[in-house]
Amino acid sequence: MPLHPDLQERFNNERANQFLQSVLGLPYGSHNFLFGFIDTIEDNFPPPLSPQFFEVAFAILDRIYPALAQNLYIDALNMRLGTQCTNITCIIMVSLN
Repeated sequence: MPLHPDLQERFNNERANQFLQSVLGLPYGSHNFLFGFIDTIEDNFPPPLSPQFFEVAFAILDRIYPALAQNLYIDALNMRLGTQCTNITCIIMVSLN
């Protein structure tokens, strides 16, 4: 569908293509889904889920499937915290300091 004429005038095709090239190949989907609903320190999770549940679940996943954990949430948390942790224990310790 064509853009509204007002938007067509403001649309910069070259900048749009530059942005597209900068994000091609980056992970998206489950990574974004997992963090899309976390917007406050408390009260993010529907009952019976809690932050403590995720700490335990992520720690178990770290030990059983470290590559999956790295891909699923460690990389995203490192990006948000500016760290280079390889497991959830490191992430928790960094976030507590």
